Amino acid sequence: MEEIIPWASLLAVLEPFYPKGERGRPPIGLERMLRIYFLQQWYGLADEALEDAIYDSQAMRGFGPH
Repeated sequence: MEEIIPWASLLAVLEPFYPKGERGRPPIGLERMLRIYFLQQWYGLADEALEDAIYDSQAMRGFGPH
């Protein structure tokens, strides 16, 4: 996926709209959140199921930001 998804371009488009963490809890990094979203969509997982999959799967953990 690293070769076909233009991560830098997607991040550049989304960055102005992503929370800066000025209030409340600090947000998760944008790249990590985007990658998590992609995994969730590709595998059709609910939030809780994705969280479990990330904990259980080395491959999913390895898909994080580089």
